[in-house]
Amino acid sequence: MKILVAVPTTFRGVSPYFINTFANTILELIPKYDVITRVLISGEPIDKVRSFLAEYAIQQKADYILFIDDDISFDVKILHYILSLNLPFVSGIYTTRNGTTNILKKIGDKYIGVDKINENGLIKVDAVGLGCSLIHTKILKKVKEISGDYFIFTHNLITNEGYGEDVWFSDQVGKLGIPIYVDTNWKCSHFIIKNV
Repeated sequence: MKILVAVPTTFRGVSPYFINTFANTILELIPKYDVITRVLISGEPIDKVRSFLAEYAIQQKADYILFIDDDISFDVKILHYILSLNLPFVSGIYTTRNGTTNILKKIGDKYIGVDKINENGLIKVDAVGLGCSLIHTKILKKVKEISGDYFIFTHNLITNEGYGEDVWFSDQVGKLGIPIYVDTNWKCSHFIIKNV
């Protein structure tokens, strides 16, 4: 199995916690998997950065892309378990900057952040933040086929309408009828925020 460990980042720099996670992820996966890496430092919008990384994963014939945002850290030993699930789309759980989990629930045509999860283990969800997520490249191909791109940022900061590229992507995956999972055992820390 071939995995692209992909890090979308900006010019703000990376968290020191992230550097350990990134290095340890590679060291943990290399003995068992064919691992390629790409850290993309760019001034481009996040949807363009994620789309570039998705295209790179497909060009490299990777089976999965493992997104690790530059402000995320976690115990990398969980990755063998996550990969053994053989799921098309699974995310870890973390607290977002606005204080909710990275899980969103669809109510009508809107996505609402979930404050707290009372379930443990593998949970089917409507949408997730992609800070620590594993996505099969066949899903990326299907999303691009139906929408013309892998990721699109639609959030308007003035009107507060639309969504970030992660929720948009989750919505496209939902339209394809592909389940999205969060595994609460994959606990991630988001920058200086403690684990959920």
